[in-house]
Amino acid sequence: MNNGKEGLTSFIIGLIFLIVNCGVLVLAMSGFPFVFGGIFIIFPIAGIAGAIKAFKLDGAQRILGIIGLILNVFSGLEAIILIILGVIAKLS
Repeated sequence: MNNGKEGLTSFIIGLIFLIVNCGVLVLAMSGFPFVFGGIFIIFPIAGIAGAIKAFKLDGAQRILGIIGLILNVFSGLEAIILIILGVIAKLS
């Protein structure tokens, strides 16, 4: 990502995986068995890296980078909750 679109990329990754992780989290809380819920933590980490790169840019890319950082942090927290739920489900 060296074309100045890091902010947009971070925003899109954050938005998509926030929705995906919310859906998987709702399914997990409703008793639906899940195995690979925690794998979705990889993409928010990439989104956070893109957002950090977008802080060096000006204008809309910087604003999208800030919004993308917030979305990716929340998405990463949801993925961590999914990992904890998966470990608890495997132990019980």
